[in-house]
Amino acid sequence: MSDKSQSVLGLIFISVVFFFLIWNFFPKNSIEISNEKIHYGIISDRKISFTAKNSGPKNTYKYYVKIGDEFWNRFFSPNYCEGTFSMNKDEERIVEIECRDLNFTFTKYSVVIK
Repeated sequence: MSDKSQSVLGLIFISVVFFFLIWNFFPKNSIEISNEKIHYGIISDRKISFTAKNSGPKNTYKYYVKIGDEFWNRFFSPNYCEGTFSMNKDEERIVEIECRDLNFTFTKYSVVIK
């Protein structure tokens, strides 16, 4: 192997190692949701709840609900029950979304978190 090809391979190796070090240095926001439930009650007590687990650093998340029985209906529906919540690193808890003005005639919904 020539000196030039060894230099190129060495530069590629150092670049890959440097990339992975930087990639792992910066914290990643990672939130998982599970146990989504609709709570029916009197008109003012309608809620959607879910369990959120934050495996990244402390962060504030925005959420909203998309409704519709078919995927495309949910995709094109307006955002309902918008709000925010904060979570610490490695925290897990139940989040309740109050949906007072939401008509619960649908059977499927999506909780979107950003």
